[in-house]
This record gives sequence, C-alpha cells and structure tokens, in this order.
Amino acid sequence: MREASLDFDEGLPNFICDQGTVRYESKTGSAPVWKKQDRIDVELLYIDRKEEYRNVRINGKATKKDPEQTGQWSRGDFGTTLMDIMSPATNAKFKKRPEHEKIEGLDAVIYNYTVAQPNSHWRIQFDGELKPAYKGSLWVDPVSARVLRIEMQAMNVPEGYAVDTVEVMLEYGWVTIGQQKYLLPTRSDNLSCQRGTPFCAKNEITFKNYRRFSAESTISTTDSSVSFDGEEKPGADGKPAAAPAGTAKPKKKK
Repeated sequence: MREASLDFDEGLPNFICDQGTVRYESKTGSAPVWKKQDRIDVELLYIDRKEEYRNVRINGKATKKDPEQTGQWSRGDFGTTLMDIMSPATNAKFKKRPEHEKIEGLDAVIYNYTVAQPNSHWRIQFDGELKPAYKGSLWVDPVSARVLRIEMQAMNVPEGYAVDTVEVMLEYGWVTIGQQKYLLPTRSDNLSCQRGTPFCAKNEITFKNYRRFSAESTISTTDSSVSFDGEEKPGADGKPAAAPAGTAKPKKKK
C-alpha cells in the first residue's frame, strides 16, 4: 500500500478540477437535522503537489475571499492525507478486518488503523491548532494495493478545546485527464461538532471535470494541512482553514 500510494503521489500531473462544497449546520445534537447554509464552487488547481483555488463563487456569486475565510473548509484530499497515513514517520497501526466491501466495483479489503498523538501530523485549527491522535479505516483494492476510501476520526480531543468531534471521509474514483486514467478523489464528507453545544457543521464535497492545467499565468500556492514534519504551517493561528476534516471557527453559543 505504501509503494502504491507513493506511485500515486509522484505520478499525479498538474490539473484543474471543479470542486463543489455544500455546507450544512445542525443544532439538534446526537440526532442531527441538517440545514443547508450555502454552496461554494471553486476551480481547484493542483500544481506541483500544491492546492490553490480560483474563481470562487458563493451561492453562484463571485467573491474575492479565499474559501478558508468563508467558514468551514478543508484541504489535503489530493495525496497529502493518504501519504501521511502511510508514512513510516506516522507509524500507523493497521489491522485487517475480515469482511470485504464493493468500492468502485472492486472487492475492497478493509484495514482499521490508529495513529498515536506524538506521531500525528493532522492539523486541526479552530481557536488554536491541534494535532490529535486519530483512528479510521482504509478500503483497499487487493490487486493494485490502491486505497479507494479513507475514513479518519480525531480521538482524545483535549478538554477545553473548541470542538470534541472531527471526522473526514474521502472516496476515490477513476477519472480521465488527457489520455490517461487516474484514481482521484471524487467526493469527501467532513464533520465537526462544537464542545458543550448541540451545534455541528458538515461539508459535502464533490470533485468533477478533471482536466490538465495549461495556463501560462503564475499562481501562488499554500501548504496542505496534513503534512510531514518540517513543512510550514498553513495560515495564521485562528484562521478557519486547513484541516482535512473541515475546520471553521465554531460559532459561539449565544
């Protein structure tokens, strides 16, 4: 799986895709009733293993704001999350589950995994930055060893931190860029819940219309929020950006 993930990461071309993010909120606690808040559409550029956004639209209207400035947002879907789970430095503990499931028409093998807090590189930013221990599952094609689905959930979030639940799901599918097929993210769900309140927020994300990047203009890039030790931190403290499980600043209880 590590070798296949490395081949995936190194083999990705520069590309553009259309990312649609529908954001929901619930104020009903353990039995959420989701109410749509807005929809953000962006062109996501993947250039030299970095993610950048352009043509940002909120509910169909253009805005000059970065998506991270508008509320709950996430990064790291294109390789970084997967590579970090697979990194020897993360030292994730894997355990194979007995059952199989169909993903993308393939009979996937499932592995549960856990990552101890000292080895965690998953950056979550609300009122401050947190690198929690986490657990999850991987759905893997046993023939190619390619990961088809990732789930991850923060564990043992410290008392006093703004949220007590952060979860992410990322699913891959076959897409065509140019003349080649690539297994790339097609959808992602991110969830966070504010500590001590019934308030939760959820993003449902789709990635479509993949094509090669060929623009001549220069663009700036920012680091992903899930990274190996030594990479720069994304953004300033308190900025509601940069964690793969969706991390807006939680709304304060009135």
